[in-house]
Amino acid sequence: MENELQANQPQGTSLILSEPVKEIARVIIEVNSLLGYKLDVQDVVQWSRDIDRLLPGIEPERIAFLLDQYKTTRFTWDTKLGIQNIFIGLKWIGKTESGYEIKMSHTW
Repeated sequence: MENELQANQPQGTSLILSEPVKEIARVIIEVNSLLGYKLDVQDVVQWSRDIDRLLPGIEPERIAFLLDQYKTTRFTWDTKLGIQNIFIGLKWIGKTESGYEIKMSHTW
């Protein structure tokens, strides 16, 4: 992914992604399986940067658990909301000793 972004950068510039943003981006790319269109690499990076900035320290595994809930239709992805689906959904995901769980019975 980084190589693809760097190929689109003007010559003489480079894209530097922090490790947390890289880890989030590796998970966020899975959003493409929920959409009728594909997020391009720049969108994935921007979403990842926004998530890292607005939810510092968020565990990529928590986001992955949330995306699994959308994939299995436990939660419903609203294409009009875009990245807000992530922020709304994360409110319902809690950490347990063994991983993550939905905090209370919830379907959308």
